[in-house]
Amino acid sequence: MVFFAKTSSRSAKDACIFKRDFLQIYENELSKFPDPSQENSRIIALLTAALLALRLTNASDILSMFIISERIYQDMLLATEAQNPSDDLFTENIILRPFIQIDVDMKFRGFVFQQLLTCLSQYNYLIYSQRLFKTKLNKYKSNNYVSDFALTKDGKFIYEESINSMKVWVIELNPFMETTDGALFSWQHERYLLEGQSNQNKDKTLFRITEKVRPGSWAMLPISIRQWIKNNDNI
Repeated sequence: MVFFAKTSSRSAKDACIFKRDFLQIYENELSKFPDPSQENSRIIALLTAALLALRLTNASDILSMFIISERIYQDMLLATEAQNPSDDLFTENIILRPFIQIDVDMKFRGFVFQQLLTCLSQYNYLIYSQRLFKTKLNKYKSNNYVSDFALTKDGKFIYEESINSMKVWVIELNPFMETTDGALFSWQHERYLLEGQSNQNKDKTLFRITEKVRPGSWAMLPISIRQWIKNNDNI
């Protein structure tokens, strides 16, 4: 069985580049594009490879990823500092789920304020998706939180590309706070939008996607990813 592993707080997705076969996975995904030299294509291939690298089959794989992940290390430090024998409100667990293949342009971040979905954003906003731009979502039928979810093809409608034929997967819930990345929205300048206090989204969800290729997106990738790219700049 192939599964996905995370702790109660976060996943070890920053450890994917240290897997032995990560370069091979990346090159395989990049070869699927007609022009692999395009920045947008390379970032899509990179994000897809990072997701596929999170496929795990045994406990040894889980421990290896958790040990080398800076994200997991930081969360474990916080967990040990917050440990209180008389208070069980904060606990860390290892969570296993069946691995679901998700296209990187079909993941979204929804902002919920007072039980209303106020804003919706493309999650991987560094990439431009032609199919997402053509079929931009207008609705998502669902107290304050930020929900990450994804759409995948329903097995019953494998040849159908319409939104209505897709299945919704809720990935995780995040706190409605600035520590949660705002995606294509700004906590500092657009909090009124996230709280549904604008005429733009009082009666409907405000949805944003990346509507064109974004030159220079490489510079916005995490430092560890940029270093990996630099070390493999011959691909």
